[in-house]
Amino acid sequence: MKGGDFDEKATIGAIFGIYGSKHGIDLGLQNTGSGWSPCFYDVGGTFSTFDKYKAPSTATNAIVVVKPVNTTTVHMYIQFKNSSGANVGSTFDRDIKVSSGNLVSSGNKISCRYYRFASLVPTGSDNQSDGTYMTGGQFTNCQLHNRSNYVSWGINTDRVTNAWKVSSSKITLSYTTYNDTFNIRHS
Repeated sequence: MKGGDFDEKATIGAIFGIYGSKHGIDLGLQNTGSGWSPCFYDVGGTFSTFDKYKAPSTATNAIVVVKPVNTTTVHMYIQFKNSSGANVGSTFDRDIKVSSGNLVSSGNKISCRYYRFASLVPTGSDNQSDGTYMTGGQFTNCQLHNRSNYVSWGINTDRVTNAWKVSSSKITLSYTTYNDTFNIRHS
């Protein structure tokens, strides 16, 4: 993920998720105006941010990897990078417990779907005409591992059935096989 320009009067999120049999598990980055931090939301119950791993001011990109480990655990890895591609800040690399009953396994494989999204939530009421914005956001090198190699996780492929459906009048989007570039404007 590459950051863009944004209005600090809103909470911004860049999320990768795992959808189980009942609900989603959001894993990624959040910025409430004081910097990007790893965050986690198990729609079944738990929301956590990890401010100890907040991106330093030199961070321009982040590598984000998420995967289910078993039916009650997901793994999230986040490493911030600077404009030269060097690691900056503390690496977030941990297993996270999730509510039971959502992730199910069949033949020792977790049955789930993956999703990605960016959100711009205005502080206070949901006023999508308040002038808040996020421009130049990017998801780059989007890939899924299919147990033997990495494959494209691009829009308009067999692996992506829905993309960028919420508030479509507020989003501009361009994409290639591996990359999305987006702007969200609440005007």
